Amino acid sequence: MWKKITVGIALTTLILFAYVKLTNADVSVLLKINPLVLLASSFFVIISDIVRAYRLKVLSNYVKSGLSFKESVIIWEASRLFALLTPGFYGGEVLRIGYIAKKYDLAKGIVVNVLEVTSESAAISVNAILSFILLSSFFDSTVNVASLTFSLLISAFLLAVSVLVQLTKRCPGKPEKLKKYCLPLLEAFEVAGLEAFGAAFAISLVGVVIYVFSIATIAQALNVNAFVAALVFACSLPATAIPITPGGIGLPEAIATLALPNASSVLIAWRLLNILTVLASSLFVLSIYGREIVSYLRNEDFKGSSGKELRCEI
Repeated sequence: MWKKITVGIALTTLILFAYVKLTNADVSVLLKINPLVLLASSFFVIISDIVRAYRLKVLSNYVKSGLSFKESVIIWEASRLFALLTPGFYGGEVLRIGYIAKKYDLAKGIVVNVLEVTSESAAISVNAILSFILLSSFFDSTVNVASLTFSLLISAFLLAVSVLVQLTKRCPGKPEKLKKYCLPLLEAFEVAGLEAFGAAFAISLVGVVIYVFSIATIAQALNVNAFVAALVFACSLPATAIPITPGGIGLPEAIATLALPNASSVLIAWRLLNILTVLASSLFVLSIYGREIVSYLRNEDFKGSSGKELRCEI
């Protein structure tokens, strides 16, 4: 566990250092922002996390493995913290799957997680596409919209797969990687139903919009058009679907900076505040309610009533 955390922290530090050097972002602006603005930005991040925790509760009810709202918040905060400290998002997902597996069933834990990830990806993609349309229509002279193309392609792919699986009720035979992505999604739809995905998508969309508000407040404080900065950031968020950095750090910032170079200081200030907010809120929740979650941070076999096992090696 400590080896992965050490790698995650080192990787995060390296990414942020490289970003500052390459973009000449001014880290000190974070200290110049009104504390009330910082609190407002952190508030949006925390509310966004609470919305996502509520989504976990709703989805658990759809698969008849109901979690209380308190449980959902605790599990979400624990997984959020672990995802932040380790490369990619997989550590956080294993914790959420493992908790449901031990309390109910592994298969149900996987279904909930697939619907969580899929609905979040779909919400981010829809938000990104709508933001891109607005930027292209009204702000093409101030934003390098071409830089957002890669992120938009990711959005289109994620949406296309989700829609096609729902419409055709089948997965493509090739390529193999797409098939591996598709099969769990198809099984999740069959177990929980389309209504579960619709509810999760609606909740995710609210969470994503609130999350984007957190960077708009920082942009406004630093005299960068808050609306434009929010739209650019929303367009860049699909890049977090590539799980190669802790918490997706660095990928959306790089794309957003290419599209809006004068926002580099806004992005680094927001990211640092975001990291501090996640650390503070997660540790606060876990320090009060996290005793029952601590055991899930050790090497364990999560076994559900189905008899299947999921090895969690962290």
